[in-house]
Amino acid sequence: MQDMTTKVAWSTGFNAYWHSPLANENSIRLLRLQPGLPSTNIEIDLFEVTLSNLPDYEALSYAWDSQEPDHKVSCDGKELAITANCNGALNRFRWTNRPRILWVDSICIDQSSLEERGHQVRLMGDVYSKANLVLIWLGEECLWSNFTISFFNDYHDVLTSSQSSSSRDKRLDQIVQTLRGERNKQKSHEIPKI
Repeated sequence: MQDMTTKVAWSTGFNAYWHSPLANENSIRLLRLQPGLPSTNIEIDLFEVTLSNLPDYEALSYAWDSQEPDHKVSCDGKELAITANCNGALNRFRWTNRPRILWVDSICIDQSSLEERGHQVRLMGDVYSKANLVLIWLGEECLWSNFTISFFNDYHDVLTSSQSSSSRDKRLDQIVQTLRGERNKQKSHEIPKI
């Protein structure tokens, strides 16, 4: 399952982590996120399981963007480079008192193996549907965070309400107009970058 011709380390140096090939086509890797505080280094271990014999785990969905892997975590005692957004998600979702079992595609799938990536992508539907919970990470809190959460709560309330469709459409239009007004207000307060 390992394509050695495309193998590229996501971390450099003697202590870089390399994924071991998966034992069979029904296998995935999960990671054990060790407990810690936001100020401490992130430590994980990877272990292989089959889709037919999964422990309780949570799947993490987050934006990859076009970030380069420039943050380092300890993976099985070796160095693994991950993106800033992945690092932020792991830091935010790790518990302080016990390990947490997660599936994180950029870590659990060997990104240097085209063959493994192709095969594992076909299993992602099962991976997400069999997870106890899917965690979604949109990034660190920013000026828009509270407004965005409020927007989605309002949107959900309108969609699940028993109002007539014309009342729902009117309320959705009000929500969108509020969003546009807040966006324009924010743009007028932006400080130009020098």
